[in-house]
Amino acid sequence: MASKFDVILGKLREKDAGEGEAHEVEYNGETAVAHGTSNVGDALDKILNKIYYTAVSISSFTGGGTYEVGTAISSVTFKWALNKNPLSIKLVNGLVVRDIAVSDRSYVYTPDSPIATDATFTLRCGDVTDSGEAVDRTATTKIVFLNKLFYNTAEATPSTQEEIVALGVSGDKSKTHWSNSKTVTHAFKGKKFCIALPSSMKISKAVTSNNETITSKFVAGSEIDYTIGSTTTKYKVHTFEVAAEMDVTLTITLS
Repeated sequence: MASKFDVILGKLREKDAGEGEAHEVEYNGETAVAHGTSNVGDALDKILNKIYYTAVSISSFTGGGTYEVGTAISSVTFKWALNKNPLSIKLVNGLVVRDIAVSDRSYVYTPDSPIATDATFTLRCGDVTDSGEAVDRTATTKIVFLNKLFYNTAEATPSTQEEIVALGVSGDKSKTHWSNSKTVTHAFKGKKFCIALPSSMKISKAVTSNNETITSKFVAGSEIDYTIGSTTTKYKVHTFEVAAEMDVTLTITLS
């Protein structure tokens, strides 16, 4: 069965190059080219351009990430993958626009001042089809700043920033989460469990694997200053303590 292109090409060849209206050539009710193209040769060029033009596409764009509140980022390395070289590549962050060589697939972004707040970066690839139509492809990645949560079975309740950080270290497994976490699950075997949260957060529900609700058994301690860079966040350590050792899994819902 003849392809759509073969059918259209055959119909174009039936006309004299300088005669007839190219927009009269149809295939299944569709015009081969736009109205206003009266020369069959021009029409054929437009069809060929559309058939053989490869639009630029972005298959990946990385470089964003999550950082702790108070961190100052002095440079970011962005990487991307394209199916071909476009006519232009730009990295956009708000009003800041950086032009990048079209053959490059990475860029080290150095801001005028360190990044300390959430930021969105857009990779913009511009191209033009053989028939002159503009093509614009974009992809985004974000840098986000969050507080950390620290939790673990403990011998003593942390009372300093250093002890809070140490709470989140357990062998080769880090007992930390970002503050946008909704739940924390911990295999608790002992008498005391501690979780350090920013004072703005709270434990809305805590349940054991024995289906015992223990939310009210958590006791919040005094506020502790937690400082990263020039930013200080107030933290509280919430403690769950029992007289006899327990061996259960704790599921804690945060808000």
